Amino acid sequence: MLVNDDSISPEEKIKQLVEFEEGKRRELEEKRKEIEKKRKELEDLEKRGAQEIEEVRKEIEKRIKRAYKKARLKAEDETGIDKKHFPKSCPFSPDQILEKAFFPEEEI
Repeated sequence: MLVNDDSISPEEKIKQLVEFEEGKRRELEEKRKEIEKKRKELEDLEKRGAQEIEEVRKEIEKRIKRAYKKARLKAEDETGIDKKHFPKSCPFSPDQILEKAFFPEEEI
């Protein structure tokens, strides 16, 4: 702590200034380290989030594939049309399937 006292020697005043500056430097270094740590934590969270999103996307695609295979067989049974006349893979994207207002156009 700096003391504003005319009775201290110039050497003591310089010592106080040096100590003050060193304290500020340490505080700034600690803050810099804290910021770097938080940035790393955010990067890790972002990576985990991206991995989780990819895992969910793959699971959705796998479920759509299974459901479409069953739907294709059911359509064959219900319509009497051979399943070879239906697309082999689902012609709809996961976004289209999950969109409540989506209804396929006639060009399918």
